[in-house]
Amino acid sequence: MNAQAEEYMISNTDIRYFFDTYYDNFMHSLAWEDHLLEPASREEWLATLRACADDQQQRCADNQILLEQYLYPLSSNPALLSDEGYDLLLSFCRDFYYSNYTEPALLIRIIDILLPHYEDRSDTESLLFLYICAGFSYMELSRTGEPTSRDKTIYFYTKVLSYRDQIEFFESAASRDYIFIAYYNLIRVAPGLGILDIETAYRLWEELCQIRTMPKFCQYDTTNPRIPQLCDCAINDFRAYGAVLNVERVIAPSAILSSLENMTQIYYSEILHEHGSIYECPAFTVFNYHYVQARNGTITWEAAWQILDDYYVHKMQTIGQVSSPDLLAFYTNLPLNLIDVLGHTHFKEEFKQATYRRYRNLITSYLMNQPASLNSYTLNNGVQLVAFHPLILGTFQNRMEKMNFIVDLVVTRHLTTFTHSVMVSYLAEAIGKHILAARPELLRIPSSYLEGNVYASPAEVLDYIVPAALFHDIGKNGMIPIINTQHRKLNDYEFNIIQTHPQKGSDYLSSDPDFLIYQPVALGHHRSYDGTRGYPLSFDNTASPYRDAIDLIHICDCLDAATDYLSRNYHRAKPFDVVLNELKAGRGTEYNPDMVDVILSDRELYNDLKMLTEQNRENIYYDIYLTFVNLRKKRQ
Repeated sequence: MNAQAEEYMISNTDIRYFFDTYYDNFMHSLAWEDHLLEPASREEWLATLRACADDQQQRCADNQILLEQYLYPLSSNPALLSDEGYDLLLSFCRDFYYSNYTEPALLIRIIDILLPHYEDRSDTESLLFLYICAGFSYMELSRTGEPTSRDKTIYFYTKVLSYRDQIEFFESAASRDYIFIAYYNLIRVAPGLGILDIETAYRLWEELCQIRTMPKFCQYDTTNPRIPQLCDCAINDFRAYGAVLNVERVIAPSAILSSLENMTQIYYSEILHEHGSIYECPAFTVFNYHYVQARNGTITWEAAWQILDDYYVHKMQTIGQVSSPDLLAFYTNLPLNLIDVLGHTHFKEEFKQATYRRYRNLITSYLMNQPASLNSYTLNNGVQLVAFHPLILGTFQNRMEKMNFIVDLVVTRHLTTFTHSVMVSYLAEAIGKHILAARPELLRIPSSYLEGNVYASPAEVLDYIVPAALFHDIGKNGMIPIINTQHRKLNDYEFNIIQTHPQKGSDYLSSDPDFLIYQPVALGHHRSYDGTRGYPLSFDNTASPYRDAIDLIHICDCLDAATDYLSRNYHRAKPFDVVLNELKAGRGTEYNPDMVDVILSDRELYNDLKMLTEQNRENIYYDIYLTFVNLRKKRQ
């Protein structure tokens, strides 16, 4: 290597400095979340919020400099790092992987840098780690609904399995574990995430069952106790997968379903005989067995529910002893199964409604009281499973009950997104009232109460606009870990995921007839007025019957984002008058020109909006904080 190249080398000291500083900034960023939720007076809390905004903006800028100086250059110029430097970078990658505070998109960036180096060296065990780390990272990102991550999850886990027959030559015990971690995630997790079809998972399950009969792979059970644990969980839980398929809406061929049911019957009988008590049997096995028994008419639905509810209440006493993913399944999948079974019974409706409430409270209490920073992608996946699930929404008796549930579970779940949604609803209500008073023809939506081509009354319009504004970012629910990245700028991959939130919100709201009317606003609020820009391009906002509402929410969304000086670390807030000039400059292209004219010409409205976005913003934020904290207390 020549002297000029050495002059620009990234040293081991640089790598250590990068990770130590970056991680310190990361942990400080997470700590602010806890500080903002501590009990405080208005003055104390606002002082904390301002300090948080200033500190986060500085740390975000510092981390971005670190990334651009020490990490990102390696993507285009791998020669900047020595062999020893690559090994050091690999060790930090391991630390990140084994940490509870994972950043999958950043891990993928590091893996992309490391892979060519270790492939050139044919370093099998380092490659095994990188493949398992990449598989995990893409699997986590697949929980956001990002489509390309699914294929990449399968690709990297399959790469791990391709080394299976070399297990005897591995020097590291962890390398042997990686083989079975890949099997476990492909068999037990991937089908429920829509990553892998059930037929392929079934084939891998059969393969794993065969492997467990071969001494070559069982000889490490003592030195690698995690191997039999992973295998037993993957094999036994898959036998009871019918209970998972039922609530996760995974389509499976009838032959596989029949096979799974038969295996459940056999396994349940074996384990019940072995332990002598239903309470010692695995939960999904118990649930699937009794569900099948009731469906086949062997026992009544009433008997099945009584057995399962009793089992569930009993298991709640010891559930703290199981691992986190099992805990999430216990408080999401199993209550959904109980709701399903109860729905088949002929118990009195009053009793069923009271029991539905008990199950909903169990679910929401668990989901809302978990630290957002721990296992955040998995936790958000649980919220996604539950929030708009037909079994849950089917327990409510009207639209208002459903809306309150969604607001409590989803909209209020994250303080920053909750704050933005409330601000947009306030702005939409303020502008909407003035438009309806001065030029009502600018804000027309179809009536939800009358058939035919009939427009809603002004009162109906306002009743629609406020919840539509609250729900406009509902698609961000599955992306909270990315949105919560306050310690650095999002990279292109993460930003592309964020841009899918309108479609994701549309998918959520399409799951129930009572929410369909809000779907166009969720889908179109990032589209320009003239329909030439924004996302998703596949949606033609100019042809939507709800175009006026979309135009209004688009203006309010941009107005709040641009003037927010407390919760957006990636930019500096703009003065209200500067933003108004931007609205004026974009009238007819980015923004509805008539609505912009109303805002610019109505002095009273101007004062209201200026007050909302500037002087009154902190009061609104504190009120939202109190609501947020009180909701969390209620759920505990």
